[in-house]
Amino acid sequence: MSDETKAYSRGYYAGRSRLKRDVSYDRLQKSRTAFRDRAFLAILPFAFQQDSWTQNGKPIKSVAERVNLAWTIANEAVKTK
Repeated sequence: MSDETKAYSRGYYAGRSRLKRDVSYDRLQKSRTAFRDRAFLAILPFAFQQDSWTQNGKPIKSVAERVNLAWTIANEAVKTK
């Protein structure tokens, strides 16, 4: 096998492994996004039932604050998964 053929082969396989790595990363990102979305939707009803919770020292009362609470919990769930 000539040096040129060996170099081409190394470059080809390097490109293939990078493609596999990129595809794996994309799958991982999609999986995390799907998990976060499911967790958010599961937590949302619970967040609306809470009356005595606080966030940053302020009571959670508005819809936006409750949604933010659910989103924060869902993001933490993704980090611990």
